[in-house]
Amino acid sequence: MPVSVQRSCTVGVQCNTQVATASGGTPAYTFGANALAGTTPFGLTIDSNGYLTGTPRNGGGYQFGICVTDAAGEKACGQVLVMIST
Repeated sequence: MPVSVQRSCTVGVQCNTQVATASGGTPAYTFGANALAGTTPFGLTIDSNGYLTGTPRNGGGYQFGICVTDAAGEKACGQVLVMIST
């Protein structure tokens, strides 16, 4: 269940972009931020479906961790790079 993607959002504009998908393992999958590998940009969160949602407040590049857990309890983590444009 590898996780690694790059996406972009814009400061002050509602962001709702998929930043993680999973395959293999046992569906259904649940996603969440991995606080040990950085934090999401201010104003944004990861929902349980792997989407980055919210309204970013600051521009720049942000790398943070995200994990996925499958129905059997297996867990995999990876990195996400998000560019916030101004």
